[in-house]
Amino acid sequence: MADLDREEAGNGGPIPGIAAFIPPRLSDLSPEARNHRAVARFLPPELAEFLERMRPQRRVEREKAILAEVEWAGLEVLGLPPTLLAERADQEARRYAAKFPKADADGTPINQEQEHRKGRCQKWQLRRLRKRQRRALLYVEQAVGAVGGPAVPGRPLFLSDYGLVICEAEELRTLEILGRQRLAKKSDLSVQIPMLDLHWKAKAADAAKKRMLIDVHLARWAALGWHVCWLTVTLPGEYVANATNEGKRVTKWDVTLGPEEASKELQDRHHRTLALLREKGVRLNGWWNVQPQQSGTPHRHYVTACETLEDARKVCDEFHRKFDTGNQTDDGQDRGCSAYVIGDDHPDYAMKPGKNGKAETAESVARYTARYSTKYEARPADAGGEVAAVPAAGASEQKRFRGWKKLRGARGMGFLGLDSQRAPLELWDVLWLNSLKEDHRWSSVEDARMSIGMREMRTARRWAEEASIERAAAKTAREVLAILNAAAASISADEIAAAEKEVAEAEASAREAADLAAFHGWHAAIASGLWPDADLDSAELAWLSDAVTEWNQGRWALPDGRERDTDPLPPVPLRETRESVYGVTRNEIRGAVGVARRFTLSSRKASRSELFDIAEEGGFLQPFQTKLEEQRAKTWRRVKLTSTRRLFFLAARDAGIGLSRRPDGTIAGYDLSGEILLRSDDEWIVVTVEEAERLREELAENGPSVALSPNGLSFSATDPSYGPDGPSHGDERPPG
Repeated sequence: MADLDREEAGNGGPIPGIAAFIPPRLSDLSPEARNHRAVARFLPPELAEFLERMRPQRRVEREKAILAEVEWAGLEVLGLPPTLLAERADQEARRYAAKFPKADADGTPINQEQEHRKGRCQKWQLRRLRKRQRRALLYVEQAVGAVGGPAVPGRPLFLSDYGLVICEAEELRTLEILGRQRLAKKSDLSVQIPMLDLHWKAKAADAAKKRMLIDVHLARWAALGWHVCWLTVTLPGEYVANATNEGKRVTKWDVTLGPEEASKELQDRHHRTLALLREKGVRLNGWWNVQPQQSGTPHRHYVTACETLEDARKVCDEFHRKFDTGNQTDDGQDRGCSAYVIGDDHPDYAMKPGKNGKAETAESVARYTARYSTKYEARPADAGGEVAAVPAAGASEQKRFRGWKKLRGARGMGFLGLDSQRAPLELWDVLWLNSLKEDHRWSSVEDARMSIGMREMRTARRWAEEASIERAAAKTAREVLAILNAAAASISADEIAAAEKEVAEAEASAREAADLAAFHGWHAAIASGLWPDADLDSAELAWLSDAVTEWNQGRWALPDGRERDTDPLPPVPLRETRESVYGVTRNEIRGAVGVARRFTLSSRKASRSELFDIAEEGGFLQPFQTKLEEQRAKTWRRVKLTSTRRLFFLAARDAGIGLSRRPDGTIAGYDLSGEILLRSDDEWIVVTVEEAERLREELAENGPSVALSPNGLSFSATDPSYGPDGPSHGDERPPG
């Protein structure tokens, strides 16, 4: 009973808000009963009632579809509460450990492959069962009609009420776990931060970063005079299970195309379309947002910009060609794609006025497309209990979107046109954090691009804070104006006019500060290399050159008569390879590193003699010659110039040299010998609240010689201090 009580405390009991339900096991059914008619027995009551309301013919069709797509394995775990799901995972881990033990009778390690380590881990088995449960729920709620359908009061929208309760319960369990943990500084264990505080701050910081980068893009496009496109792509009707115009739509749902297939198809079409545009010389710049239709089917909005009107129209044409289904008369259901160029007067590309009758702008479109991605749920304590401060309808829609995204494991937003090989968003985070340090490292860094970028980030943050203050002042002024208007009979017209003037001035100040924050954020993005240098506009390159020249003039002269680089390369992420307890290696970004130029190649079509000269200058001539000899031995012919260039770049890569295409067409080779900025200057560990208090008390008594207790620590699965067998899980874990 003690073990059961402990498991109940760790995994929670029945979920509040839904009926208690324990599905049967497949072994409970006789072989004759294992058919589609038994599907309803495995569904939670909240979903089974939709199935019971269907016409007999439709019900049989959907029961067979559920059985074929979800299978018995998915139905068995669909309605399991968290406690029973954890118990099932424990049984699976023990069963796997008995089949593939980690050691033989003599204690010699065996079965140490990745799949064996994962199979013996209860946590990994629990993640696997939860994924199967989510996939089953997504398909079943669409198949039974628990989402989508005609717009009626109280309809469950794009996520079923059952799915919403499940996701809210999962979020609550996550908050409870975080509430029992703290982040402790390894060098000074008295410094401890509640993990729950970090959780809410991380949400706010992520939303603020997205808003900042959206404003940066808008400021860039406006300053450079680029043409903005607004694209919306949807999937054809065979991916829509329960449409809003179900009774009269043309294309019916294909039961073999569930939510997983819909997300995959949308992503595949996205990549194919971008590949076609790149082949035609068009590089998109902007972002995309994934949102649910009323039926729960995903669709995407794109806000992108091109330098020329011809390229912008070409983007619209390609998206139409790739996504249009031809069912343009299907009451808006199966159009496939809508594409506009904002401000274009051509009837094929011009946008229709908005619902307010005004012409759409890049700012209004950006607000609409990012209405989910740039919002987050405020911490209840931060709101001071003022529930009315957030509209109930908006809060419900935002919660449903978070649940919809969580069940699908989908990204809500992504940027286009960034230098993706350099992990630009993580690099932005590293420089942003270092720019806020009190030691003024932004000015002492000897890397020009990092120093200029952090300087602009500091300025952008200062103006962003000013804009926030002005918005709060404008809100207060509007509230005062509303009170005066309500009492207009007893208030003079001059007082009302003064209040209106105060509102207008506060709003204008807020807009001006926000514009300045976006302006300096744009220049910070240029300096830090958010976009490839080769894709920058001539005006951006001119600003960067002037900023580097000014920065070089303010520095001490280099020794030995060396001169500073007038075309410095942008920083790159500092990656560290770490191994998980399962034996899986992955690269984690620890910081940013400045790069040092090793050579400059005239172009990608350099001559053979230049390749050899550059290889000798770069210190990889011998590996380059070895690759040529190997190729010559395979073909018995002289290696062609095209292959020689390819082998040159491979030899440079193997020698640890990176390559950067410059705006003038040259290729710069660089190494990672520059200055390093880490994401965090200290090492931190996650401890339980009990362990944190013990450390604090012992530190006060014994000083800094306190030892860490491994039993109280929640170690990361990628902690390199562990050996190949990973951490000891204790007696309560499954064997192996």
